[in-house]
Amino acid sequence: MLYDEFGVIHEHEIKEAIKGGEIIMKCAICGGELKDKIVTEEIAEGNDRVVTKVRANVCEDCHERYYQEGVVDNLIRLKEAIT
Repeated sequence: MLYDEFGVIHEHEIKEAIKGGEIIMKCAICGGELKDKIVTEEIAEGNDRVVTKVRANVCEDCHERYYQEGVVDNLIRLKEAIT
């Protein structure tokens, strides 16, 4: 399953295409290609900040991020830890 930055599941909306024998995932919002990347997330609570790097599929056109299952849960736990 893939989640966007709001924790919304998009598994049923992610489109796949075959390009040169490789399966290419497409963005549910704009149809752009998704690329696996390491992205920086900042978690803020009051004056406290935590910056962490996580893996996400990022649309090359609109930059929408899709997270693998468990990533959003880990970000929520980090936020809870700093409150």
